[in-house]
Amino acid sequence: MKKATLLIIAFLGIAGVASAQQGLHFGFHAQMNSIWIINQNNYEYSQMDYEYKYGKLGGMSLGYNWDDNFGWQVELNYSQMGQDYSDIIKDFGPITDSTKPDLRTKVLTYRYVDLTYLQVPVLFKYMEGDSKDAIKYQMLGGLQFGYLLGADQQYTADLYDLDPDDQKPVEQAGFHAPFDAVPDFSGNAGSDGTEFFTKLDVGALIGIGADIYVNDKLYFTPSFRGYFGLFDINAKETRELRPAQGENRYLASHNAFVGFHLGISFMFPDARLGGGSDE
Repeated sequence: MKKATLLIIAFLGIAGVASAQQGLHFGFHAQMNSIWIINQNNYEYSQMDYEYKYGKLGGMSLGYNWDDNFGWQVELNYSQMGQDYSDIIKDFGPITDSTKPDLRTKVLTYRYVDLTYLQVPVLFKYMEGDSKDAIKYQMLGGLQFGYLLGADQQYTADLYDLDPDDQKPVEQAGFHAPFDAVPDFSGNAGSDGTEFFTKLDVGALIGIGADIYVNDKLYFTPSFRGYFGLFDINAKETRELRPAQGENRYLASHNAFVGFHLGISFMFPDARLGGGSDE
């Protein structure tokens, strides 16, 4: 107990000397997100209920604080995005009456959408406090630009209506989902699936947290962040399709996440943009 108390006092003593929080900073970070695709596009299949899905994010940052309270920050991140769905639908169930091939039994079905992006947030930073504060509360806000690196969609179902837990890829029953549901992509089964989505995703990113200074050259940043994409991520070829049975009209789909962010950054308090240190 005494050792733990001494360690805490030592840490606070080091943090208490924090100063000169202006200048360049560079760091690394990781983030765990609850990820969403707001407004699903299930092509001409039935709409499905949303499932919780989580994705990881990691990257690096470079920024500049021009005074104790204001700065900017640019990041380069690799991010997992997407959405999972499940529902009892008829699209992949067995045919119970050979005279009615369009009438299928409703079975439990899952859909998994996995997207990966290279993301570049360009952020304005506000920090509450002065140069002698060891802990400064901060807010970030700005635009995030994302480039799609990969996309994959998988459908599984209780194909023979025997056991809902016995999920099998729908390809085992001759379906090529989702390719067969999009006329422009029919016959492309086996491709990487990126043609279903736009390459560029742009949205608004905000964050709130704290910069915890160990000394004037090192600090940690725990924070919470949220993102919402401003544009439709669905490829143009899929936007005129309507879900099965006329359940809903088409709505644009948007990437979104909320998550916990943890970063470590190195300050260069004597560095100044456009010149050397101040005398």
